[in-house]
Amino acid sequence: MLNKFLKSFCVILFFSINVLASGKIETVNINDILVLGPIESKTPVFGEEEKYYSELIKFENVDVSEWMPAENEEMQFDKNTKLKWTKKNIDELEFTEKGNTIYLAAYVNVDRFVKANLKIETENLINIYYDGSSIETKTESGEKEISKELLIENGKHIILLKIINNSKDKNEFEIEMSLNISEPFIKDNIEISTSPVRVTAIRELLDNPKLGNVSISVDGKTAAVQISKRTKAKDKDEKWFELYNISDGKLIKTYRGGMSVNQVSWSPVENKFVYSTNSGDNSTIWINDLDKNTNEPLLVDIKNFSGFEWSPEGSFLICTVTENSDKRKGDLFKYEKVQDRWPYANDKNYLYKVELNGGTITRLTAGDVSCDLTVISPDGRKIIFTQTEYDVKERPYQNIKHFMLDLETMQHELILEGNFLGNVYFSPDGNKLLVEGGSSLFNNLGVNVPEGTFPSDFDTQAYIYDLVTKQAEAITKDFDPEIGSSYWINDNEIYFNTTDKSCGHLYKYNVTQKTYSLIDLKNDVLDQISFSAKGNKAVFTASSSNVPKKAYTFDLATNEVKLLSFPEAEQYSKIKLGEVKDWNFVSEAGREVEGRVYYPPTFDANKKYPAIVYYYGGTGPVEKSFEGRYPFNVYTANGYVIYVLQPTGANGYGQKNSAVDVNDWGKVTAAEVIEGTKKFLEAHSFVDAKRVGCMGASYGGFLTQNVITKTDIFAAAISHAGISTLTSYWGEGFWGMWFNAVAAAESFPWNRKDIYVDHSPIYSADKITTPLLLLHGNSDPNVPLGESWTMYTALKVLGKDVELIEVDKQEHWIMQYNKRIKWTKTILAYFDKYLKNQPEWFDSLYK
Repeated sequence: MLNKFLKSFCVILFFSINVLASGKIETVNINDILVLGPIESKTPVFGEEEKYYSELIKFENVDVSEWMPAENEEMQFDKNTKLKWTKKNIDELEFTEKGNTIYLAAYVNVDRFVKANLKIETENLINIYYDGSSIETKTESGEKEISKELLIENGKHIILLKIINNSKDKNEFEIEMSLNISEPFIKDNIEISTSPVRVTAIRELLDNPKLGNVSISVDGKTAAVQISKRTKAKDKDEKWFELYNISDGKLIKTYRGGMSVNQVSWSPVENKFVYSTNSGDNSTIWINDLDKNTNEPLLVDIKNFSGFEWSPEGSFLICTVTENSDKRKGDLFKYEKVQDRWPYANDKNYLYKVELNGGTITRLTAGDVSCDLTVISPDGRKIIFTQTEYDVKERPYQNIKHFMLDLETMQHELILEGNFLGNVYFSPDGNKLLVEGGSSLFNNLGVNVPEGTFPSDFDTQAYIYDLVTKQAEAITKDFDPEIGSSYWINDNEIYFNTTDKSCGHLYKYNVTQKTYSLIDLKNDVLDQISFSAKGNKAVFTASSSNVPKKAYTFDLATNEVKLLSFPEAEQYSKIKLGEVKDWNFVSEAGREVEGRVYYPPTFDANKKYPAIVYYYGGTGPVEKSFEGRYPFNVYTANGYVIYVLQPTGANGYGQKNSAVDVNDWGKVTAAEVIEGTKKFLEAHSFVDAKRVGCMGASYGGFLTQNVITKTDIFAAAISHAGISTLTSYWGEGFWGMWFNAVAAAESFPWNRKDIYVDHSPIYSADKITTPLLLLHGNSDPNVPLGESWTMYTALKVLGKDVELIEVDKQEHWIMQYNKRIKWTKTILAYFDKYLKNQPEWFDSLYK
């Protein structure tokens, strides 16, 4: 070969993994590798050749951060250069000219956390990338050993080499590479390949482009799809939107660059849409006319802009602007009311009418009261706005009032009020209202629970209210799914986006026949839907347990569903996901408890697997959506079977079910978690009963702590933002008092010690034998950090196995990119420690 390529520089690559096991080093050689190039490098005018090569090896002339190449995959470098990744034997690698660049790629897949030392020896210039990030660069020629420690987490990772040939005299050079691994890591933990096909990981959850809101034009011919993606610095999201032709699904136009797009709303009468962009605290509203091909600002640099709604007849917008209170400024602050603990308690929202023809602005509300827009009448003459009054004398300690405002006379009147009142929507003729709210509305009109039982007013119902007769009709009293959002699209049809057990389903209600029909949208969970003002079309986003979120079109006449947009298609074309199967059981109390099982992507029924039991246990079920803060598909990718169960008490299963949650606080739910886990283990022999962990967050975190005071069947437990003491949560949590207004109806620390003491895990801390990890954001206003402090202190005093990890400057949800990454890894690493007897990952995170 050297004679054949007399003027070429052949690469002899020794790419190996050295494994230290049983006192000796074992070597895994790589015989095949992916190659891209050679790519010609041109020295800039006035540039020094050797110096330029040293700069070029560091210079990112192409973004490699998301490269996961496959054999025969093409890449366009410029209009004249299209290259293809080829799979070659290492003996076939070659350069043709000095200064050329090649890229080499190989994948390392591990079945557990592995600590390794990467060593490379080469005379040439090289930049080493690991999972898209440069970890070491050699900028000078000559022999030099590069050594870098790698912490290789479970899954597939890419090692990418950018190499520049700067050899003058030699016609060959050598690169030696090895990964030195010491015990307890062994050769069988590692697999080398040239295939990017992999299981999913946290980077897919956070780094892939994600779908946002979707909306549809008045004629049903065009859809706007919002997309967001992390910037390269990972510190914020870039947001943009795309227009699609509904009939053929083709992209029409992309609105991207130099703006952060939030809300897109179509005109109800013309081929126009309005959207808002943000710059700091200021927002600008734009009007885009597709027929005239114009894009003009309507309102510029609105401070504290909160949102807008387009009038149904299309001539104006109602905008909401927030006035922030300075009441809390100063060293001392005197409370006037319980809700003064909320930083925004004294802020005020005000409504403005903005004419689209001329831009005239009319202020609609003022004074010392906050008003929120609820709905605009079909003829555009009236609006309904909402005020909330707080009163601690009667649960739920708030009274919601809906006012009707005549936009011509500026006269307003109170039309509805109630403690559990929600959104309202006009009927198409404007004579009736569709009202959402608790079952206790209209003097308990919607209640459907046994006498003497408190209903859960978190379980939202729907009513039709006649504005003329002032009479209401409860239309969901015997309908089990919970109402999420409502769409009264014509005189006889109302669509409801519902929580239907663990699914999110769309139902159509026939007003005349008083019947419901389930609409099959081919997915488990409907996220968001937009109906055209005229015509029979809609666009929506949805996902399933093992199907990522996608945007679809829906034909109301034929019920046909078509895929419109899937921004993550490229990434998931190379990702293997495991199966998800329903698994229910009947409890000793005779209740059917719904659940499902997530299987590892490489599941083998002949193997034994560790398992994680997950639950919430509060008012809402754990939906069958794809992602979320607790990504089950990521957990299964790390070799776990996941059992998700829905303890009795969640919304979406009917009022009798949700009423069980009221004043229960863990009695029924904890018993079902324990019973369900035992029956799950009996029914699934491939799960190792000695390697089962449990986990929950918020109410589920409370339930975790509660459960492990009652059983020792779990080998490890994780509680994120869990409640340890119900009394302190009731008084200190920002919404504790309001949550308990329903969850503990008419029950208080002084009249129900059997709940506030006996159900609080802290008072049974001495019964805990399960290793426990407490996770908590230290800025959490919902469940304050003190809840975890209290349990941690108790278990430390008792000499128990407990860890507390506090996430800095994060609230109830861990949202900041780097912190969420480490938080997710912490969950997996902790379970690895106790369920796989692999403490190395957790120890490396918290040295």
